[in-house]
Amino acid sequence: MIDYVVQHLRVGRNEEGDVAANATRARSIAVEKRIYLTLAPLANLLAHLRQQQLVQLRRERLESLRDRIQPLRELSREAPESMRAQLRSSDPEVRLAAVHLIALHRARLEADLIELLNDKDRAIRREAHQSLVRLARGTDFGPQSNSNQPERLQAIRRWQQWLALQDRPEDAPVAQARQAAALEKEPARAEAKAGGTVVALRSTGAQVARLVKELVDAPADQQGQLLEKLKETEGALPTLALAAAIPRLKPAMQAKARDALAERLARLTTATLRDKLADDDPEIRRAVAVACALRNSREHIAELLVLLDDSEPVVADAAHAALKRLTKQDFGPKADATDSDRLQAIAAWHAWWKKQDTKVSQAR
Repeated sequence: MIDYVVQHLRVGRNEEGDVAANATRARSIAVEKRIYLTLAPLANLLAHLRQQQLVQLRRERLESLRDRIQPLRELSREAPESMRAQLRSSDPEVRLAAVHLIALHRARLEADLIELLNDKDRAIRREAHQSLVRLARGTDFGPQSNSNQPERLQAIRRWQQWLALQDRPEDAPVAQARQAAALEKEPARAEAKAGGTVVALRSTGAQVARLVKELVDAPADQQGQLLEKLKETEGALPTLALAAAIPRLKPAMQAKARDALAERLARLTTATLRDKLADDDPEIRRAVAVACALRNSREHIAELLVLLDDSEPVVADAAHAALKRLTKQDFGPKADATDSDRLQAIAAWHAWWKKQDTKVSQAR
């Protein structure tokens, strides 16, 4: 009987302890909820202020860059020699602005950019490398940003060999001289033995140049057939050739080539499309934006938002058109928008997309 009473009292104490623990947990949850409800609006306010700050910083950077580049832009209209002279300026800011301008206008000053790969200023070396990759339609011989002096010199030799192999009649004497000098130190072309036969390995750039030349030089009544062939042929070369040929085609055929490139890229996988949205070639970026719209690929909305601020207007316009089609929304920018208006439109797009993410998270 005594044992029964003791056991009963012990059970009663345990139940009281459970009730107290549950009450403590309930109070803790209530406190956490109040803290969240108090801090959530503050967090949203801070995020909004941060977004406004980023927009302001971006606007100031654009204005600063425009102020630096505008005088060089005026010079570039006179002759490429003006930009070449700026690349040799003692002021690193002037050299950096000139490199930006060369990439923007696709000025054929690859030889001068190659020399800047060994510039004493690291930022200029990096920009010269990126500009070369852009002018070469994705071809990349380095150097990496953390390369040492011997690695940079090796990359310079490879770029010089690549330049010597390009079909540039006006630069032929200079290119041949550079090629001859490079051959003394390193072979310009790799060779492989297959079954006792020496097979010359043609560079991707040379093959792309051949396809581009065939398309650009073809009679008008045959260009359509070549475009269709490039659109349907598998492999990376037709894609590169279409992108490289577009700036050299007449307006009517240029539009058809852009459509063909977009339709070709629309067949790629979602992951490959995402990678190509960051391609160095603006024609590729533009075509991928159109391809996303053709495929109704809402998976790429975040990447398309980034392209709204692309340095190439044709890419930004294509991203805007794709976003309108995919989201049924339109926050701009308008065709005649100023830099400030464009930045505000981009901020509005990002704010809208953030709200969509919030709604999806709450639904989960």
